[in-house]
Amino acid sequence: MNPGKSTRLRKSSVKRRPPRIYLTDSAKKDLELLATKDRKRIGDRLKACESSGNPMGFAKPLINTTIGHFRFRIDPYRLPFDVVRGDIYILRVGDRKDIYR
Repeated sequence: MNPGKSTRLRKSSVKRRPPRIYLTDSAKKDLELLATKDRKRIGDRLKACESSGNPMGFAKPLINTTIGHFRFRIDPYRLPFDVVRGDIYILRVGDRKDIYR
């Protein structure tokens, strides 16, 4: 190693783990209020997003960030979330007409 040159890591040499998706307590309570088939559909879609390696590809940014910075859309339901240290934390689960009120 040359003392005058700095060593930089290539992007390809740094392994990043895929983001994990977590539910907050309030999101879990919201899910419990939904019908079983809707809970299953939301869970399946979240697993598919997480296993894709890039769940942010399924997300949209929110304009009003009082309830989160991004959201997933799963049928009539919206799941606002925040990203913390590369992981996704779903804050709420609700119908599109009620979730942002």
